[in-house]
Amino acid sequence: MKLAERRKYLIGTKLDKLLRGLSAKLDKRGSYSVPGKVEVKAGKTLVSIRLATHPTTADLAKLKALGFEQLATSKSVAMLIGRISTTKLDSLAQLACVARIAPVA
Repeated sequence: MKLAERRKYLIGTKLDKLLRGLSAKLDKRGSYSVPGKVEVKAGKTLVSIRLATHPTTADLAKLKALGFEQLATSKSVAMLIGRISTTKLDSLAQLACVARIAPVA
């Protein structure tokens, strides 16, 4: 699989459809919303990230490097909740430690 095809595949499988292409939908203030489903303020959105396994220090460092601001962690499942710039969502989907990214309304 070519790099561009792999990138498109990962975005399609890991990124919730409400988050795909989100940056292009923002208004001049960096805002967008679908009530009860997704909300963006100042170019950032609240997401839940389901991880392939419980996060390692290296995984957390990769997320932080993308600007992910962790707000909560689930102890029972490998999931983090936090904010990230909409421009970084595609890059987030490329990380091997990430299994699924969904909006938190």
